[in-house]
Amino acid sequence: PMHNICDMVGIPQQHRHTIAYESQFADGWRDPRLLQGANPLERVFQTVTTVHGVAHELIAARRSKPEDDLMTSLVQAEIDGERLTDDDISSFFALLIIAGNDTTRQSISHGMKALTDFPDQRAWLMEDLDGRMPLAVEEIIRWATPIMTFRRTAAHDTELGGHHITEGDKVIMFYSSANMDTEVFDHPEQLILSRSPNKHVAFGGGGIHHCLGAQLARRQIAATFRELLTRLPDIRVVGEPELGNGNFFHTVMSMTAQFTPEQR
Repeated sequence: PMHNICDMVGIPQQHRHTIAYESQFADGWRDPRLLQGANPLERVFQTVTTVHGVAHELIAARRSKPEDDLMTSLVQAEIDGERLTDDDISSFFALLIIAGNDTTRQSISHGMKALTDFPDQRAWLMEDLDGRMPLAVEEIIRWATPIMTFRRTAAHDTELGGHHITEGDKVIMFYSSANMDTEVFDHPEQLILSRSPNKHVAFGGGGIHHCLGAQLARRQIAATFRELLTRLPDIRVVGEPELGNGNFFHTVMSMTAQFTPEQR
């Protein structure tokens, strides 16, 4: 996913490793395995400074020399005669790098583990890989739920589930719980790739907060599994993945896979 995003935005090769490395600390700042003794707040500040520094360098480059990429589109965009400020673009850049990479990466990791644990579902998918892939992707995303929680602020007084919510209240949504709701999904604890309809809320549930990159994520997940399952037909996860510490990203820190190398 990060390579796709870097290509779209126009991030130079010399910055790509740095951006990929720093994006780990969006949620991993609480994980001692990543921090390696560093102060959490100082490490987060370093990440923010680094990512915004790359963004501002790229913004300046595209203002002086436009290219065929997303960053050029952002610096040239006008809304009611006004252009985005460098800080506006830099903030969007940081959001795109962090949210657009880790969520898709985690969905792929959890999906590979699920296909190993549910071989019957994998066999069903392989019977018609292209035709069944769209349904499979939605179920993999539901199963993975890469963003477990999110907080919103109530815009007005309302009632939800018999509970009164006052304007300005902070509300925490547990996507990981919603995507396992037995009132919505039959046997949610099972991976059922043919599940339809699949009313998961992994992309935010619709409305103005619906994930901007939902369609890109779907295409990336589909492309990855299409390549993995055809080029490495016996690939499977060995053992249990090592999960990250945190309550935001559903992070796989490391996972071992076994496969027979492709003949060339």
